[in-house]
Amino acid sequence: MSTSAPQYEPPTCSTANVGPCARCQRPTQKHGPGASPLRNECLAPVRALQRKPATT
Repeated sequence: MSTSAPQYEPPTCSTANVGPCARCQRPTQKHGPGASPLRNECLAPVRALQRKPATT
């Protein structure tokens, strides 16, 4: 049994607001309200690391 990657859904914003994700290079909304340099799938691990308490 093989696991497949989730289906890719292109951004639903205007094409003028679309650019490549900084991590995976797939199209994402990079300009305008709600924009981010990373797609949600690429941003999730970053946010998870931000929630972990720092160990000193």
